[in-house]
Amino acid sequence: IHDVTLVRPGSQPVKATPQSILTANELLKTGRQSRAELEFTDKTIARIGANSVFSFKPSSRDISLQSGSVLFHSPTGKGGGTVRTAAATAAVTGTTIIVAATEN
Repeated sequence: IHDVTLVRPGSQPVKATPQSILTANELLKTGRQSRAELEFTDKTIARIGANSVFSFKPSSRDISLQSGSVLFHSPTGKGGGTVRTAAATAAVTGTTIIVAATEN
């Protein structure tokens, strides 16, 4: 919704579309009053809030939230994941959490 871009290493940022696929080593950035929803093949969902910088490593199911907010929902028995910010790390298994990373 609104201003969502994918930042690929060595490339210019590109506007994300509903068909875009976020791969390892890419960043997803949302602008002011913008948001994105990612659905994984196992029905795990990540909703990225406004003014966020987000990345994901599918092999280890690691989420990195550099700034902004993410709602992460992992269905029970689907493997969960780890959400990392500069200040904290949370392991998620079969639950829903909201994480926010601020400048301070």
